[in-house]
Amino acid sequence: MLKRDKLISVRKENDWLQKDVVNQLETKFDIKISESYYGMIEQGVRTPNLKIALAISELFLVDPQDIFLECNTTKSCVIKSTSA
Repeated sequence: MLKRDKLISVRKENDWLQKDVVNQLETKFDIKISESYYGMIEQGVRTPNLKIALAISELFLVDPQDIFLECNTTKSCVIKSTSA
């Protein structure tokens, strides 16, 4: 379980509370989730489905990978550059 610090950070940069995100999801995307569920998404306890993840990333104008994919420093996360 990894806390989604980037998601929390972009929410706070917008001066939004968790309830503001929940309200925007319902207003703009007709997605109804509870504040508690959204909090669990931020804490990494729950993983949102694709529809919710895309809506949240669109609200904050960020790439979904930036806020939902955590990369540990392992070989599988290292992007190898290829030189011609």
